[in-house]
Amino acid sequence: MNRVSKGEELHIGKGLIRISEWTITVLLTVIALFLTITSYVYYIDKEDMSQHIDTWGVLLVVSAIAILLVNCLAKWISGRNNPIMANHILFFSIFALIMVASAWWIANARSLAQGDAASLHQMALSIIRDKDYSMITPRGSYLSLWPFQTGLLLYYEGILRIVPDFNVVPMQILNWAYLGVGLVSGYFLVRKWFDDERVTACFSVLLLFCWPWYFYVNFAYGEIPSISAMLFVTWMVTLYLENKRKRYLSFALLALTFGLLLRKNLSIFVVASVLVLIVSMLQGYKKHYLYAIVGIVTVTIIVNWLPTKIYEFRANSELGKGVSAYNYIAMGLQETEGIAPGWNNGYHSQVLIDNDYNAEDANEVSKASIRKSLAAMAEKPRYAFGFFHRKLVPEWCDPNFSCFYSTQLIYHNRTKSAWNIYDGAWTNTILQIMNGYQSLLYTGLLLYCVANLVKLVRRKKGKAGDGKYNLWQQVLTVTIIGGFLFYMFWEGGSRYTLPYMVCMLPYAAKGIARFCLPAK
Repeated sequence: MNRVSKGEELHIGKGLIRISEWTITVLLTVIALFLTITSYVYYIDKEDMSQHIDTWGVLLVVSAIAILLVNCLAKWISGRNNPIMANHILFFSIFALIMVASAWWIANARSLAQGDAASLHQMALSIIRDKDYSMITPRGSYLSLWPFQTGLLLYYEGILRIVPDFNVVPMQILNWAYLGVGLVSGYFLVRKWFDDERVTACFSVLLLFCWPWYFYVNFAYGEIPSISAMLFVTWMVTLYLENKRKRYLSFALLALTFGLLLRKNLSIFVVASVLVLIVSMLQGYKKHYLYAIVGIVTVTIIVNWLPTKIYEFRANSELGKGVSAYNYIAMGLQETEGIAPGWNNGYHSQVLIDNDYNAEDANEVSKASIRKSLAAMAEKPRYAFGFFHRKLVPEWCDPNFSCFYSTQLIYHNRTKSAWNIYDGAWTNTILQIMNGYQSLLYTGLLLYCVANLVKLVRRKKGKAGDGKYNLWQQVLTVTIIGGFLFYMFWEGGSRYTLPYMVCMLPYAAKGIARFCLPAK
């Protein structure tokens, strides 16, 4: 039996790294090009997600001016006697402003939990007050349809046992703290990854106007904690891979446990992390990479299993399999009356109810629906193109990412200032700023992709050095690619794409700084 030498193993690993680098860059470039063009051409109505032609010429001019101003600031900071301290002052000033504004938003918007968040909040109260576990049943309850929500229910119950409140303010205050963790994690992650004071300054400025992220601070659901967990995990794993100190891996796994408990959509980030670590390890056996892979996979398996088992044990009952991936994909490929195609039309849950909560029977019906949808698209390619265009543009080009729609219910009199933001004198101005910011962010991502493509082409022609490629720095780009492909077929919704917008921030900062300033 032939053995592969260590040198051959490294050569194979290096080749795989190069293939991965090209694949990631090309896919991300296609996605960034689509997002950039559509963000300039279309404006999405926040009420019905309808598409309207935007003032793309004005947006282009505004983006160009914004990029110039950001670069002037970044260049000025990088030229200080102590640029690191200057960047710290810039970031923590912006951090303080964001945290004060977010606290003001919680106090003035006075949003009540709605939809899934309201259901989970009420179930947690029922368990605490009345020891009512009637929702733990194979059919006829919320959790019969969505058993994956037991992790978030466990979180609600834990918080309400500590702070027995009749509204969701404790969750909103915790969101505020998690937001702070996410901001700090992102800042130090960018510093560690790029080691460029201009990029760091650009990142801080981009953070200042990332308003959709902050407007979700009063949304008592898993968005803010899961985004912060993702950034914190990425930062901690970066430190672990660099110096092999296991405490960083422990912090990362603890945060990942918490993030997955609240939002299962974080699984896309988990898959991206594992894939990147596996490919990186093929450059040569690295024991600490293997530890990270095993830890991430183990945590994911436990978190996906344990909360359901805890509630089944406490209730002495069982939950069914609930709505499956087939049900979601079938709905994601259907037309939806009155809103974008592939968005929630109730099919995914209704097909399970119609089949008496028999997951196997419901799956067969959904598979037939998927085959029917794909056959229609194969027969009419123009229809398929139009379908995905009408689905993806509202998903990714809604400048407020449904932050106002998702928090519109109130538990007390909302202040006049907050109403002016939701639906009043300030609404249009805020939406226009968000719209311009979104185009700027996507443009920055595209600039990053273009710079990487140029580098790859030059290297292939022997005109650029063969510098070391850190694949882990691409974990968030792989997450973006995975999220984009996932939501082509899954249930549509602009709120679901918010985490990937946050993932773009480091790369957009790098693109803006690298493309418009002299290389370091």
